[in-house]
Amino acid sequence: MLLVVEDNPQFSLALSRMLDRLGEKYEVVDTGEEAVHRVLSEGGEHYRLILLDMTLPGISGIDTARAIRAIDDPQKAEIPILVMSALAPTIEEMGELHFAGILAKSFFGEDLRNAIERHARPSHLSAA
Repeated sequence: MLLVVEDNPQFSLALSRMLDRLGEKYEVVDTGEEAVHRVLSEGGEHYRLILLDMTLPGISGIDTARAIRAIDDPQKAEIPILVMSALAPTIEEMGELHFAGILAKSFFGEDLRNAIERHARPSHLSAA
């Protein structure tokens, strides 16, 4: 299961269509607060990858990542996070928050597939 954190409805729809074509299971939330809540919830460790927009209403993508990395449960805190943004995080933020990588908007389905294959936890390692 992937967690998509994206507030732009048009981009969220396009991304959902790409993920559907790839046969991926996913959930979409539109705020950082909701993303943190989902990861903290029972079963939150089942996410294989978080696709995180940097520009969100409320808490930013950077602060969302910080909140997830600060979770006391390593199965949840260490979920790979892939940044989706036209504005890349700084080198310091990349290192501090252990981002798996960056998908520069606007990317294509092939870019997304390659990023998921490269960065997502294998299904058998994610809790069900």
